[in-house]
Amino acid sequence: MKTATDTIVANSKDLKIKEIEYMPAGGSALKPASFEASDDNELLTIKFPQTLDVGKGALSLTFTGVLNDDLKGFYRSKYTGSV
Repeated sequence: MKTATDTIVANSKDLKIKEIEYMPAGGSALKPASFEASDDNELLTIKFPQTLDVGKGALSLTFTGVLNDDLKGFYRSKYTGSV
């Protein structure tokens, strides 16, 4: 992260979120205080009990959803080329 925050917002169209965990680099795993997926705006708002420090980390989500070809929500994609 480039800015310290206690909230992460991500797209979540047609996903059912089961569990969330954030692992900061060199730190201990943190569970969110709360999370809410909004069907209206298709966003997942994750609120942590403390501010997450600036730096690298890994956000892990356990979820279910339909893998589709609609280019919306959880969809199949591939990229070939160079970055």
